[in-house]
Amino acid sequence: MSSSARYPLKASASPSKSLLASGGVSFAAWMRHALYGVGGYYQRHVHIGGQGADFYTAAQSRLFAAAIGHEVLSAWLAAGAPRLLQLVEMGPGEGVLAENLLPYLRERLPFETELRYFPVDVSSMLGHRQLRRLEHMENLVQQNVQHISSADYVFVYGNEVLDALPVERLKRSQNGWERMVMLADGTVDWQRAPGWLGGIAERWLPIARGECAELCLEYRRWMEWLRRGVHADDFLFLDYGLTLDDLAVGLRPSGTVRGFRQQTLIDPMNVTLPSSSLDWTADVHWDAVRNAAREQGYETSLTTQGKFLMERGIVDAAENALAGADLTTSLRIRTTLKQLVMPQGMGERFEVLRGKLLVGTP
Repeated sequence: MSSSARYPLKASASPSKSLLASGGVSFAAWMRHALYGVGGYYQRHVHIGGQGADFYTAAQSRLFAAAIGHEVLSAWLAAGAPRLLQLVEMGPGEGVLAENLLPYLRERLPFETELRYFPVDVSSMLGHRQLRRLEHMENLVQQNVQHISSADYVFVYGNEVLDALPVERLKRSQNGWERMVMLADGTVDWQRAPGWLGGIAERWLPIARGECAELCLEYRRWMEWLRRGVHADDFLFLDYGLTLDDLAVGLRPSGTVRGFRQQTLIDPMNVTLPSSSLDWTADVHWDAVRNAAREQGYETSLTTQGKFLMERGIVDAAENALAGADLTTSLRIRTTLKQLVMPQGMGERFEVLRGKLLVGTP
């Protein structure tokens, strides 16, 4: 994929050199390299969906794609049904969501409306998989976001991408803020956080002494890229996360960082496997993301995934899929629907951030 189509996220050099030079690197630098560096998880090891997968996402469901399509069409109509609809997907994974979403939209858009799809991924390996999966739609797929027309309508969306941004791990101690540092021998250390980092933590991490939490410093750059890089009019991100209120009541006192391999949870502080072979993730800080979006001129709303999908017609999509389906298919559809919308599934654990550019934003 073109370098211009990559995330607004830079992979660091191998932390081993910095470790030798300085005695340690921040958890954020370590996580960045483990996920996105040369030989990192998303470059060499990522396995999404199917047998032996490290994780599954809602993107594997056609019902989910139909609900996303419903939202895209609603936003497009609210924008005046422009002749050109440009879709930008952040972190398309294996391209399954686009494979289901693009035909859904094409069937419902007027013939004269042009549809363009821009996949944006940091992983060249996943980029090749996406292009292979979508090769029968090559007339819709664009590989360079520099070809986006800023004068026309742009809708950006991403499912489970914000949780994979590198985070700092911080702890509030009796003497102030401490920062987790990864040492050359594979162990961790807590060191006094720089003043600037402590100041940010004081604003966004209302946790008690002795508690840990994560702080992502990528949100502002991310939202600036959405506004200035791809000229997004509307955006939609689905993920799991926390708010200031959640942190204040001590909902996750030990933090939220974890690793996954073949759907098995790995203790991030007791890793015996190579770090680059694991999917590292942390809860999204919704209030911090919304603040970054607001700075770029977006108004936002946050709701649960269950409520969002129900309001976007996922039940109707399921009923249509059930018509004429055999017993095995019917069971799979009903199980998927429950998993996506019910509180004991993904319905309340996952949330949906909707953003719209305010009229008159320069």
